[in-house]
Amino acid sequence: MFQHAYPANSSEPMTWKRIRGLAKSQLREMRKVQKDETQNFLDIPFLAIDPANAHEHDDAIYAEPVYKDKKIKGYKLFVAISNVAKHVPPDSPIDQAAKSLGFSVYNTLAVKRMLPGPLTNGICSLKAGQARDAVVIEIDIDLRGNVKEFVFHDRRIKVHANPDYQNVDDFLQGGKEHEREGKKHKHKRLDAKTKETLKHLHDAALCLKMAAKTRGELDVPATRFKPIIKRGEIVSYIEEKNDIGRMIVENFMITAGFVTATALIKHYTNYDGTVIHLPLRHHPGLHNEQVIRLATQLEKLGIPTPDYDDWSPKDLADILDAARTKKLGKQVEMLIASEIQSSIQRAHYSGHTATHFGLGLPAYGQVTSPLRRYADLMLQRATLNMLANPTNDPEKHIYPERGWRADEGTIFHLRLQEDKIEAQQKAFDRVQALTWLKKQEFSSYAQQKRAIQDAKNEAAKTGTPVRIEKIKPYTVEARIEYVADDGVIVQLLNCPIREKIRRQDLAPSLQQVIRDQNPKNIAETVGKTVKLTIENFDISEDILSFRDASLPRLAATTAPFMQRALRIA
Repeated sequence: MFQHAYPANSSEPMTWKRIRGLAKSQLREMRKVQKDETQNFLDIPFLAIDPANAHEHDDAIYAEPVYKDKKIKGYKLFVAISNVAKHVPPDSPIDQAAKSLGFSVYNTLAVKRMLPGPLTNGICSLKAGQARDAVVIEIDIDLRGNVKEFVFHDRRIKVHANPDYQNVDDFLQGGKEHEREGKKHKHKRLDAKTKETLKHLHDAALCLKMAAKTRGELDVPATRFKPIIKRGEIVSYIEEKNDIGRMIVENFMITAGFVTATALIKHYTNYDGTVIHLPLRHHPGLHNEQVIRLATQLEKLGIPTPDYDDWSPKDLADILDAARTKKLGKQVEMLIASEIQSSIQRAHYSGHTATHFGLGLPAYGQVTSPLRRYADLMLQRATLNMLANPTNDPEKHIYPERGWRADEGTIFHLRLQEDKIEAQQKAFDRVQALTWLKKQEFSSYAQQKRAIQDAKNEAAKTGTPVRIEKIKPYTVEARIEYVADDGVIVQLLNCPIREKIRRQDLAPSLQQVIRDQNPKNIAETVGKTVKLTIENFDISEDILSFRDASLPRLAATTAPFMQRALRIA
């Protein structure tokens, strides 16, 4: 049984079994936040848009146009976040367990939740047709996506529907069929109210997208793969696209994080100008060495760049726009995007500053997932305190500071847990992908060996000589994503494996491109598809190397390859 926390004044480990029991028995006692039941948002048709396999719905959204003289002048947005703080008091056994873990952990085959199932899948999940407690952020924006006003509410809501990303895409693209898990399907039947809400959400999200582009939000493409699982095993991978439903949700969530961080910083600023520590997000920006490399490449292409030590998000967005304006081709855009993506540092929790370089925001906090991120739960408590105590009187806090204030120890713990869980998740996903690739390799060898044996049997029966083909190495296709000084980084097209190939293992033409480091030649190379053979493959040691399929196999690797092939039954 997984153990990760201890209850107060007890030496017994806080297992998930105990936590579930406490959640069921203490659920009613945890309702401490009182509200006026006559001022609820039960009539607003919120939509909770999530992946198709999601069971935890912790946020829902709604939008409606604002008219002036019969013309749309903007949109009123509603972002509803499940009121988890109401059911998880600070220092309770459930809270201790959640704080110890810090995050829910998701991988391809299992989920380890931060909070017990009766909360995440039950009373705190925003399911269609069921009244739930929520913190609602009401935001007014203009047609350019700029935030004009916002206000927070502690209300009960009722989600109208739970469409998934694919449903949203299908409807907004005119009912077009899409390939999903190897089958053609059409979107589920959506009622008129859901369709109308989706149209408003889409229009409002486009306005928010316009504001993001104006402030310089980095829109760097990322490759994502979704595993197709049957009977507990991964049978294939499909590459996910940046769909419309995901775009809508992300823009609403980013806006909610911005206004919440702005309000909390203003509310919790002391008279001396210092801010009480809150678990907000900080994104520092660029690595200097790679910025210099990128600037050098861009200058050779005739694209203007700012000073090396003063690059803003808007500068990077302008660089991408300049590349498109000069009609340098998709390859150049991919080159610049690859350079920028490798230059960007990752965001982290910070109790001192909340500037976010990648989003181009002066303040930002993750607030929309209190079911799976403990920092979001802390910020939700701070928000509820702000609503109940506008004067910031410590004696009037409904939640004590220890339940939401992020001291240095808490920030360090959250960072450590985030890094640890991310590393473990990446390692797990890589092992799963390598295992799948190994099965494909073995399957290829087995098929060839069966074909050879069938040819031998046929020759023995007929007495006719038959040419027996040798077993060929397993070949994969990959897309070149980045050209370095000593090789290239490729992304396999059939699974989420990204590897670096040494210069000597590439075709002579690619070796010449690497030696010359000519930006135009590199631009033509990035995005090309190459065929590769597997040279060394050991999952236990995390060893995987490729070689261009047009090159002869190395003598050192021929023997292990043949031994591996002959062991296939």
